[in-house]
Amino acid sequence: MRSVYRASWLYCGDGPPLAEGYVVVELGRIVEVGQGTFSGEADEVTNLTGYALLPQLVNVHTHLEFSLLEKPIEPRDRFADWIQSVVKWRRQSGGDVLEAVQAGLKESFASGVGTIGEIATSDWHRDFEGFGQAETPGIVVFRELLGLNPDAIETQLEVARKHLADRPVEGVRLGLSPHAPYSVHPELFHRLVDFVAAMPQQPVVAMHLAESPAELQLLRSGDGPLADMLKEFGVWQEGVFQFETRPLDYLRQLARLDRSIVVHGNYLDEEELQFLADHQQLSVAYCPRTHAAMGHPTHPWREMLRRGINVALGTDSRASNPDLSVWEELRLLAALAPDMAASELLNLATVNGARALGLEPGAASITAGHPAHVLVVPLSSAAIADPEATLFKTPLVAGCMRKLA
Repeated sequence: MRSVYRASWLYCGDGPPLAEGYVVVELGRIVEVGQGTFSGEADEVTNLTGYALLPQLVNVHTHLEFSLLEKPIEPRDRFADWIQSVVKWRRQSGGDVLEAVQAGLKESFASGVGTIGEIATSDWHRDFEGFGQAETPGIVVFRELLGLNPDAIETQLEVARKHLADRPVEGVRLGLSPHAPYSVHPELFHRLVDFVAAMPQQPVVAMHLAESPAELQLLRSGDGPLADMLKEFGVWQEGVFQFETRPLDYLRQLARLDRSIVVHGNYLDEEELQFLADHQQLSVAYCPRTHAAMGHPTHPWREMLRRGINVALGTDSRASNPDLSVWEELRLLAALAPDMAASELLNLATVNGARALGLEPGAASITAGHPAHVLVVPLSSAAIADPEATLFKTPLVAGCMRKLA
């Protein structure tokens, strides 16, 4: 069956929108995209006047195990204290990880997300086939690795090996995530990079980096709020943090790999920004609402884009964010950057995210040859007249994700 869907506006994900655009679909796959009058043959034509068609969104960074939280964990404006609160919550919650993950996947799908970059502390992905993927986003599962104890290095490397050797699960890709400089022994980090670099087909690696001033202080001088936190938890290791280390040292290692994601990158300096620009295999995961709630200075995402750095959007988790809506991240960006067109912002939540996660070219876009998974978004009268200026001024209607046939 050959079906045509016509909309007031069509965002393909790789440029400005097409007025009166159409998508031709056969057997659930897009075979043609165009503008104006469709002159070919079709079994069915659906007119979506007053709507825009958009690619499914990509949430490049989250932690689904926190998805049952009704509100974020505090204090979000004091990073080390917040980390302590998160760790204590995790130890005390005793919650069902699978239940939380399923809730997060359901929420994500309802808010238009088609692909997720998930940081996982367990192997729940093995049960993914039972989650009902017809209404579940695809996932890149980054297995979290951490530990400052040198005696645990071999154990963590074995966790990485087993994760990547898992049997294939439909809808799941596998990656690795050495958590952060303050929680990963430098030898573990370097050996993990060596391990991945030697693989003929490398997984994507994601790492929290340059997230807070406390992290920079710990790397620079081995003291400060994060050092105090590690000592309070009883995991401090003398001699682990060498003086005068900086995020650039980690970037140089990550750049040895085919594709890596710098999660947050809130406090990268000029030299580090230029390093990112010079190494296109590195992407940055920017989580706007979490960034704002943490009280950080303005994120350099616009400067990153200006330099050609691949910036993709994430929500982070419900431990720092009230929900998992990438659309709400876009709405905040639209308010922060009213001079930027909606199509420019949409790139951060579609094609840029797909690139960061190592997906095939054309993923998270409306292009011929790809599955017809789209968002059908009702437009206000203002958005019908000028979607580039007003698309993200209104909330997303639940249930907008459609699989066209």
